[in-house]
Amino acid sequence: MPFLFVALYGLISGFFDVLPVSSFAQQTVLQTVFGVNVSLYLYKFLIHLASLAALILASMPSITALLREHRMLSMPRKMIRSERKYTYELRFVKTTVFAATISTILMLLIGEQSLGLLPIGILCVVNGVVVLVPEYLPSGNKTAKHMSRIDSIAFGLIGGLGTIPGISHIATMQCYANLRGVDRTRSCNWALLAAIPAFAVLIVFDIIGMYTVGIGVVSFLTFLSFLFGAVLSFLGTFGGVTLLRFLSAKVGFVGFGYYSIGVGLLTFFLYLTV
Repeated sequence: MPFLFVALYGLISGFFDVLPVSSFAQQTVLQTVFGVNVSLYLYKFLIHLASLAALILASMPSITALLREHRMLSMPRKMIRSERKYTYELRFVKTTVFAATISTILMLLIGEQSLGLLPIGILCVVNGVVVLVPEYLPSGNKTAKHMSRIDSIAFGLIGGLGTIPGISHIATMQCYANLRGVDRTRSCNWALLAAIPAFAVLIVFDIIGMYTVGIGVVSFLTFLSFLFGAVLSFLGTFGGVTLLRFLSAKVGFVGFGYYSIGVGLLTFFLYLTV
């Protein structure tokens, strides 16, 4: 694989995996333009591992707060000296993470990755609409305290749709939460936390792929280029999380909605010309 392709693939994968745009659709466009098919599980493993590390690092304040609350809840009641303001948040996130993990596994087992350019383009347009709909509706201020167990399960299950080429888990999860009256900042934070086990599932599938199919013939220079791509994926993921949080608090995701539609139209064009 060309070095430029490896670098761009890693950067795009990391950056768009945490934004309301399908990273897989952009990877498909990139592969079509370069005429390269990424089938090496080793490279995907390194990219997913780097993205997971960046996501954990970027979400560390939230993870630390939830883990502290979990420890406090396991203590005898008379020893608890906190208001436990994260209790409802912890309950919601735990259920969401479980549901997102199951949903991601099921979607990967179904094998949606085999879609062609035309359906991917259609799904990109659908994803853009999913992003735009809540942006033009009144914003709510519900917290985890106001969300039911059904909401947390649905929120997590919807996140698994992000494994479908053209659909972003950030877009689907924040759309559901926003329609339920949750503000963008809070819903995006929940979606990022739910993405952590989803990335772990992808890594497990990559390892299984390497075990069953093998890693192929990889030279030392090629492996170094893979590592460089993984570094770019780490930086892209961290930058994507930073951008996502800024937009969720200040601007909104209207631009990404139209961008996703634009990617869908570009995919249609590639389908007609390739």
